[in-house]
This record gives sequence, structure tokens and C-alpha cells, in this order.
Amino acid sequence: MQPLEAKVHCEQWPESPLLKVAGLAEFAAGSFPTERMLLDLRDTQVRAAGSAICRLPWAGFLTDGPEHAPPDRPWIAVPQGAFKVDIGDVVELRPHTSKMALRYRRGSNNNILFTTERCNSYCLMCSQPPRKVDDGWRVSQLCNLIELIDKDAPSELLPASQTPSLGVMMKAEVANGNETDVQSGVQA
Repeated sequence: MQPLEAKVHCEQWPESPLLKVAGLAEFAAGSFPTERMLLDLRDTQVRAAGSAICRLPWAGFLTDGPEHAPPDRPWIAVPQGAFKVDIGDVVELRPHTSKMALRYRRGSNNNILFTTERCNSYCLMCSQPPRKVDDGWRVSQLCNLIELIDKDAPSELLPASQTPSLGVMMKAEVANGNETDVQSGVQA
């Protein structure tokens, strides 16, 4: 089983972003803003496109090492064999700990959106007991994540922790200006 989080080398990241890993097809489709995309410089087609593509306003670059990163731009290098991340995946970078977590894997039928630690349904198969924590931030993070998931993604994408309060939290998020329909992942 592949790890979903790993230590990475990263530089020049001011915050902890959610990023869509992009190749030339994602760029050409224009479905996602380049400011939220991580251009995969490990891809041979991207390298063949030349340095002009690197001057676009990408959020950053995924490289084999710092020597392949454009100067004065944010970059991430994943150590060989530590973590598998491919074009189309969505990752979360935590630069203060030099860790990257996989939040969505393109083509996988095992993508789950963890919604809350406060679920009080006590499902038999769940090892997560309810916790009294403020995890309302997860709703806005999930809305941001859903915006980066392929619109033709399989319908097997399911939220975990189906608590009755989740619907109320998601409706509040939409009311606060986020126009993403959280249950379907499409723009309203």
C-alpha cells in the first residue's frame, strides 16, 4: 500500500496550499487556474516544451530535485520511492513541516473525503470515535479540494464521517460565498 503522506524538499512556499498536479493536457484544457496548479517538470513532454512554459504564473513546480527547479519560484521535490504522485492528483503541501499529503488520486476508486472528527453515528466499521474538536475548517478545505478534482471523476468519491451536522456546515459554507455544491462537486 502506498503512503498518502511523505517528507519532501520544498522551497519558497509562504503557505499550505492545495495544488492540482498538472501536465500539458491539464494546462491546455484550461479547467483549472494555473495559480492553483503544480507543473510536473518530471514529465518528459513538459520538459520538451521548453522554459517558456515555466514563466507562466504556476503555483509552483514538482521536480526531481532543486537543480531542475526554475530559479526564484516555489518548488517541491519528492524523494525517489518515498511517495507516488502523478499528473491529475491533488496534493496538500505543508511547508513548515516539509510534508506533502495526497488528498485525491486521479483514477483511483479509493478516494475518500474526511469531513469531520465530530461524527456521532458510532458506525461499527469506523475506528474513529467522536472527538470534541473544532474542525469546521475542514468544510472550506473540502470545497477547495473539490474545485481541483476532475469534473469527470468517478461518482465513487464519497465523504467519510456522515454526521447529520455535516449538511448544516456545508450549507453554511455555501451561504458564506463558496459557490461549490459540495455534494456533487460542480459549480452552482
